[in-house]
Amino acid sequence: MVLTSVSNSTLAHDQVVADEVPLSFAKALLVQARAFGRDVDAVIQAAGFPINPLASDSVNDAVISVEQYSRLCLELFDVLQDESGGIIQGVPRLLARPEC
Repeated sequence: MVLTSVSNSTLAHDQVVADEVPLSFAKALLVQARAFGRDVDAVIQAAGFPINPLASDSVNDAVISVEQYSRLCLELFDVLQDESGGIIQGVPRLLARPEC
């Protein structure tokens, strides 16, 4: 996993970087997993992350790939059995997770 630090001066305010996601988004997913009593380390491992984004030494302005974020989202949906990520109660599991 490559963590890249992005300074505010690097990107124009309206510029979109479509292949990267802020690490803080991954942290938010893991906080949600923890709030539902799930094993965060197991979620991280199953999603293929080499580090724990919640670790205090994680770079705050780092970015991850869209693929890494997507794997983490899918893993959260899977462990919660909820495609809203636990945000909306009663959402059924509709998406099938591809077997790799």
